[in-house]
Amino acid sequence: MRVLLFDESDNQMSGLLDALELAGFEVLPVERSARDLADRVEELRPDIVLLAAESPTRDTMEQVCVVTERTPRPIVLVTPDASPELMRKAMTAGISAYVVQGLPIEQLATLFDLAIARFEEDQRLRGAVRDAQTQLADRKTIERAKGVLMKRKSCDEAHAYQLLRRMAMDRNLKLRDVAEQVIAVGTMFDS
Repeated sequence: MRVLLFDESDNQMSGLLDALELAGFEVLPVERSARDLADRVEELRPDIVLLAAESPTRDTMEQVCVVTERTPRPIVLVTPDASPELMRKAMTAGISAYVVQGLPIEQLATLFDLAIARFEEDQRLRGAVRDAQTQLADRKTIERAKGVLMKRKSCDEAHAYQLLRRMAMDRNLKLRDVAEQVIAVGTMFDS
């Protein structure tokens, strides 16, 4: 497992590097600032990111958000800051595991397994939300296209839906794509 270590904690992690390597982890070059976190994660593609910070800054949390959006990876945050507010912000940003007051070296593999499991569940939930948002947007587009057809063809909603389905099947297109075409043509005639 490849670990990318960001140590913004005044060398709080100095002994951790040896312990990680001894435990069989491949540790990528240690970074001293999370300023380039997103770029380094995208460039190096680690299996897990270990971030140590006295108290993560807003910039660090923004970088975590960028990683979560651009190149999602499990991220473990080690900090002495036990603030519930910071914990909530960190988890919302995409932190997979939040460790307060040092890192138990003997439990490192378990902690990474936990972070990976939480990360995978978070990714599954984000995917489900994206799918639901896409379905909702598709539904709105289809409803709007039915409205255009109902107006143009002077038909009811059921007939407009049948027309959309028939056009989609005849053209071997998705219903949403045909609906977008109907809306585009309808707005041309309304102008």
